[in-house]
Amino acid sequence: MIELEVRLHFFPEEKSGRYTPIFEGSSAAFLYRDIRLNCQLIFEDREFAYPGEECRARIRFLEGMPAELKLHMGLDFALTSPETELASGLVLKVNTFENEFG
Repeated sequence: MIELEVRLHFFPEEKSGRYTPIFEGSSAAFLYRDIRLNCQLIFEDREFAYPGEECRARIRFLEGMPAELKLHMGLDFALTSPETELASGLVLKVNTFENEFG
């Protein structure tokens, strides 16, 4: 399993069209170039973030990682929902965990 430690800058309502907070545990899509992966957000120091805020979070991927995606510290990415682009992000650290089921 791969988990990213990231810094997120949620776009303000004028840019994202979103005016409600994004809650911890929410699903979104991690977007890098043309690669889109479903993920889950775990906030470091809060239960939710409003549009326009910046925060630290962890991202857990909900599907397999394509071989062409090389995750590394300093990688810029976008976070999207089906309706809009939610945030820009920066990878601070890449954590790899062994799968406990094999």
